[in-house]
Amino acid sequence: MMIENFQRCMTLLLESEGGYVHDPKDPGGCTNMGVTKKMWEYFSKSEVSEEDMKNLTLSNVVPFYKELFWDAVKGDLLPTGIDYCVFDCAVNSGAYRSIKILQSIVGVQADGMMGDKTLAAVNSANRLNVIEDFNNKRIEFLSVLPTFNHFGRGWTARVNAVEDQSKGMSSA
Repeated sequence: MMIENFQRCMTLLLESEGGYVHDPKDPGGCTNMGVTKKMWEYFSKSEVSEEDMKNLTLSNVVPFYKELFWDAVKGDLLPTGIDYCVFDCAVNSGAYRSIKILQSIVGVQADGMMGDKTLAAVNSANRLNVIEDFNNKRIEFLSVLPTFNHFGRGWTARVNAVEDQSKGMSSA
């Protein structure tokens, strides 16, 4: 549970996200380093072209991820390892959903708000169990999405890798 964890989690996230893609089957559409055009327009408060999306840089996207996802799930206050799996899920499925999954695991009201009760419950729980249960719930959620047949194998591999990396971070 340290501020320095953001950089490590960010590095792992970007390894999973890769570079520029525009898959017609992906509802996110034009995406670079995991940033969708729609979300980049929201963050930058301006319309952007496909060329703008292709030209995103690491220095562009780090503040985006920090503000919209890491800070939204209060990553700096989460235990090491749990911070990564909650952050990665927030990026893929939204901070609200990620927090609700975490809350359901630790037995607090699942309201999607990362408050003191949620943080206290997370910090008193067994980290490895939380990580495992969280990622199982995440796969459960992903498996019912209409695009799972196309993307499911990759999503499942990613969640499994996030679980392994999170457990390793937690045990270190």
